[in-house]
Amino acid sequence: MQYSRRSFLAGVVATGLGSAGATFLLPGGRTRSDSLTGRPRLCTGTDLTGARAAVIGMWNETNPDAKVELDEVPGGSRAERDSMVEKIKNGAVDIVNLDIVDIREFAKEGYIQEISLPTRTYFPAVERVHRVTADSGRYWAVPFNSDVGMLFSRATAGLNPGQPLLPQVIHRDARGVARFVGQLLPDTENDTEAFVVNVLEHALSTDPAILDKDGRVAEDLVRWQDALTPLRNAVLHNDVVRARNEEDSRARFEDGLAYMRNWPARYRGLRNQVDLLPLPSGILGGQSLALVANGSNVEASVRFIEFATSAAAQRVAAAHGLAPALTHVYDDPSLRQAMPYLDTVKSALEQAVPRPTHRQYRDFADAVRRHVLPFIAQPNGRLTSAFTDDIKSTLDPSRR
Repeated sequence: MQYSRRSFLAGVVATGLGSAGATFLLPGGRTRSDSLTGRPRLCTGTDLTGARAAVIGMWNETNPDAKVELDEVPGGSRAERDSMVEKIKNGAVDIVNLDIVDIREFAKEGYIQEISLPTRTYFPAVERVHRVTADSGRYWAVPFNSDVGMLFSRATAGLNPGQPLLPQVIHRDARGVARFVGQLLPDTENDTEAFVVNVLEHALSTDPAILDKDGRVAEDLVRWQDALTPLRNAVLHNDVVRARNEEDSRARFEDGLAYMRNWPARYRGLRNQVDLLPLPSGILGGQSLALVANGSNVEASVRFIEFATSAAAQRVAAAHGLAPALTHVYDDPSLRQAMPYLDTVKSALEQAVPRPTHRQYRDFADAVRRHVLPFIAQPNGRLTSAFTDDIKSTLDPSRR
């Protein structure tokens, strides 16, 4: 039996996943493939939304001789990256689900190989990060979902949407109570990425040119000092609540705070409805599927990547709370009815700014944490030329 897209999405939204998955995704309602063989091994981080499991389940149902074997590694962005590198070197994986910041490194180190796909229409920032060259159908990795930093708000009436939002919310309310929570208290190495993303978004809210549309970072020390001074003042005066990571932020926000910086996927887990507001320069995030250079089961792996990153699969991911990377998925009437905030997510992605697309991005992130954390959190903290020197060395164009 075939199901309409509307009935399928209604079932997904209501119950998480309906049995209609396979026929929804495959043209003509085809429910089984007898020609494809091989068992692609996919290494990925933890997915709390259930979207990835849903898409893999649909693939496995329709490809019984080419089922995907899932290897899920916990621990956060940094630990996931390290596990994937080890598994690639050991020949233990065919596909990796990369954090968007790791694509350039994996490509330059020869861990992954190009994959060609039919023409697709991505958001500009997403397109630039993933393509091998401009105006080609060749990708280093293919977006499974996109992501973008946004402001969650319980009190939109007091905000001026025509002005940067973050400077407006990092102040106490009339009662003298902090209103905003962000990922500004990195407790472990795996919290680094959440901290860096927040720092960049706060800097962009003061100086939109501190990071350009191609991920190039300003190297002027005074500009960085000026861009981060509002955040420093807010932290030093305890005008903001500092959380370790996205989940910690969500829990603190649920305690009654008015504002939170987080990713759209956190919206579904909230107990009460809140507004999502696009940051004028939210940082681009997302996870992407890449074909391992020394992997086996190449044909089945390529076919699965095509399947899992198609518009139909992105609709399934969206129904689980993830942000699609393909622009036209946001026009789906069933999704829009079920998730009216998708228009806001689309607006945020249209303005999103990528982090530096550089093979040494992780070293850059370490430098940001090492220098910026004491600057914003310690009364005697200073941002010195050592910070900009580290930026220049880690993001050396000759080693890009």
